[in-house]
Amino acid sequence: MLVVKWAPKAMSPFHKEVVRLTPLMREAEEAHSDFKAHWKMGVGSMGWEDFKKTEVYDRKLQTFWDAQRRLEKAEGPILESVRAGSCEGVWSALAYLSVRQRPFRSGYMTQRLVRALKKVSLGEEERRILRGILLDRLTWPWSQPRELWGLITRIRTQELDTEIRQLAQDDRGHVHRRARAVVSRYGLGKQ
Repeated sequence: MLVVKWAPKAMSPFHKEVVRLTPLMREAEEAHSDFKAHWKMGVGSMGWEDFKKTEVYDRKLQTFWDAQRRLEKAEGPILESVRAGSCEGVWSALAYLSVRQRPFRSGYMTQRLVRALKKVSLGEEERRILRGILLDRLTWPWSQPRELWGLITRIRTQELDTEIRQLAQDDRGHVHRRARAVVSRYGLGKQ
């Protein structure tokens, strides 16, 4: 009798990176938000000079920079490996772009990753994931999808053009505006 033990399907390199990066990005985003909230409250109640002298200011600022450094320590190898043409680096870059948290200064890293991804060859699975990330950014209200527009030409297909044209008819204002901008910029208006 053959006994087959159940084993969870192995996670893809992309999903492993999403699982690794999400807590780091969330921690950095939350630490920055917490610092800003305390800063506004402290400056509003006691003034900038007095607030800078408090223990709360020191503690919140230290927490913010500690979280930021942990994230930056993870970001550096991703960019280096993408630039080196590493497949793992591409998966890591896509994972970074897919995480919805946008911590302080993450836009700079996103721009560098987009520039690096333009120069590497993407497989079918990578293009499929990138397509999903782009569509997510077009529909998610708190994102800045323009960061990814430079990659549209790498993944452009008839199906993607049709989906973006359909989003341009969406009732949600932010989705409509973003999709219309992509349609206009990349000439997707013709069917």
